[in-house]
Amino acid sequence: MTRLAESPDVGIQAESMAVYSYTVRQGGIAADEQDQVGAELELSPTLLARALADLLTLRLLREDREGGRVRYVPVSPEVAAASLIAPIGDEIHRRRAEISRIRAQLDEFRPQYDRLRTGAAAGGGIVALHDANEMAGHLHLALQRCRRDILGFRPEGWLGLDRAIELARQGVSVRLLLSHVRRSDLRVRAQLKDLVAGGGEIRTTGPLPQQLIVFDDEVAFLLHDESPAGPIGVVIRHADTVRLLRDLAEPTWDAAQAYSPVGIGYHDAADSMQQSIVELLANGFTDEAIARRLGISVRTCRRHIAGMLADLDAVSRFQAGVMATAAGMIDPRRLRVTTLPISRVAG
Repeated sequence: MTRLAESPDVGIQAESMAVYSYTVRQGGIAADEQDQVGAELELSPTLLARALADLLTLRLLREDREGGRVRYVPVSPEVAAASLIAPIGDEIHRRRAEISRIRAQLDEFRPQYDRLRTGAAAGGGIVALHDANEMAGHLHLALQRCRRDILGFRPEGWLGLDRAIELARQGVSVRLLLSHVRRSDLRVRAQLKDLVAGGGEIRTTGPLPQQLIVFDDEVAFLLHDESPAGPIGVVIRHADTVRLLRDLAEPTWDAAQAYSPVGIGYHDAADSMQQSIVELLANGFTDEAIARRLGISVRTCRRHIAGMLADLDAVSRFQAGVMATAAGMIDPRRLRVTTLPISRVAG
């Protein structure tokens, strides 16, 4: 008999396998024979007890009690697996039935909703989204029904990269436009690499004024950066409006820089991002708003701002805007609000 000490793998799996093999050969072991079994298998009482507990949990052993004596009897792995899987299968069946019940119950309201939300009552096919749950529901439906292509501008937080990778592998054209800073984000680079390998395309650019996701020229999502008291975005199903949004977005996509997962490539876009930050500062955006537009954390945004203040030798954001305009880093025509000092410098 091969003893446990001769096994190359002396772990809990090896202990359990040794004890199970012994019970199969012997037809079982009595609880009061554990000292003898442990000595024969060269297992300490602790290791033997742990192996028996694991085998009972896996239902590879069952307890037989006759005349007050406990005996551990081996069970077929096929039977053990079935006994463990059966409750899970029952739960899956129950969940599926619950899903069907919910859909059937809510589908009763669909005719009335569709009737009242058509034409003028539907706002031209535009529906305001008031919370994350409502947004998630609409996105889930759009992803399920998507068959041809997805175009996403700053879709982070809503369109999961895992789902985008899955759709790309199914032949859906997936194009994502991200902030330049994503080129150096090591946390998402592996997923971006998988997306490109699956057939997706990624480009990066400076700040984008709006988050946009378009599915199949049929439905589009416009997401708001700041909505403290109002909707977090809108979903648009008016076909002409959706196509118009895509047509307006295409030039931005064409002008963006291609992304390659081979190298970080951050330095190629650094100047553009720096200019974007300075421009947003000069337009009075807060650190939080700038971070959202660039798709970076507030902490990272503030680190970039501090670096630019040091590069410009400026003591304030306002002074940095004046100096950047004077240095030609900002086109005065792109300033949302022209302050008097900047106006004088620009002139």
